[in-house]
Amino acid sequence: MNHKLNFNDKEWLNYPLVTGSVTLDEAEELAQNDRKAGIQLFVGALVVHPNHTIFAQRRSPNRKLFPGQWDVVGGHVEPDETIRAALCREMQEETGWSIQIIHYCFATRKDFLDTVPAREYIFLVSVNGDLDEPKLETDKIDFIRWIKPQDTSILIENRSGPRQNEQKDIYDHAFLRIEYMLDDHKKEQSS
Repeated sequence: MNHKLNFNDKEWLNYPLVTGSVTLDEAEELAQNDRKAGIQLFVGALVVHPNHTIFAQRRSPNRKLFPGQWDVVGGHVEPDETIRAALCREMQEETGWSIQIIHYCFATRKDFLDTVPAREYIFLVSVNGDLDEPKLETDKIDFIRWIKPQDTSILIENRSGPRQNEQKDIYDHAFLRIEYMLDDHKKEQSS
């Protein structure tokens, strides 16, 4: 289920998937509150290519969590690590890329792990590095692709249940955000 709520309205914390936008500083503050409440933190990054596609990687079928499913770049946040530091570390570990711009946090998934209270903060980012040849953890990832807006249905592959469309919803929303960013950029250049 995809809810579009104002992030200033704390009601959003009760929903499994929320789209909106907060700054990195606001996400850090929200994450501190989650941490105090005993919620395990995760970060995810949707990497935007200059051609406006978004990177996706498919988890190997031997993975314990989400085997064979498409995923964003990301992972857990260490106990004393900031959201920014975790995002940069995970990006480097999983792709060899470095984050150039964190556009904003645009989504959060609550309790996406069935085993523990957890929340993932998902960011739209631009990176530095060879976008054609990421340095993948080949034992963890078996396939990559740059997703176009019309291709997001592939992200449902190997998913089922009430959250079957969640990854697709995240990418669909990201493509809308990219459109808004491009429109804003055009308006700035014309004024």
